[in-house]
Amino acid sequence: MPRTRPLILMVCTGNVCRSPVAEYLLKGDLAELGIDVASAGVEAIPDQPIDPLYATLLEQRGIDASGFRSRWLTAAMPLAADLVLTATSAHRAAVVRMLPPVLNRTLTMKQLARYAPQILASPPPFDATARINWILGELPRARSTSLREGSDSIEDPIGKSRRTYESVFAELEKATGQIASLFS
Repeated sequence: MPRTRPLILMVCTGNVCRSPVAEYLLKGDLAELGIDVASAGVEAIPDQPIDPLYATLLEQRGIDASGFRSRWLTAAMPLAADLVLTATSAHRAAVVRMLPPVLNRTLTMKQLARYAPQILASPPPFDATARINWILGELPRARSTSLREGSDSIEDPIGKSRRTYESVFAELEKATGQIASLFS
């Protein structure tokens, strides 16, 4: 059966930290709009649960990620997605190397978050599901007027301190909040 709802795919390395957190945060914001959100990892070991600390941080926000299981990124996933958002510039490059035709609909999460104010300067379509095409259409203008501050990548917290995990979580909350604003 063909997919009828738009799909946003979140991508990171192992699909147990950054991309599932972004998936669940964005899924919560977009659920009522008929937009699906999924995630995968470029080096994922399939069927792993979300990192326990991130499961706890999500739970503290009323989000249950206990059913999450990691997925290894296949070429079919970005091809099926309407928008691909990655944790780092290296993940973006990996997706585009795997499937060059998705270049124009693949960005880092921080890029799209940074472009959000410029994109919103143009009136959005009423239909939330048409907004992905509107976002993609507005990207050239947004890129040309957006000032880059720092890296477009979100740090990998694996093996680092709890403080790093919490900092990355906060960065993901900020980015997904700005991305969700494009749909509200």
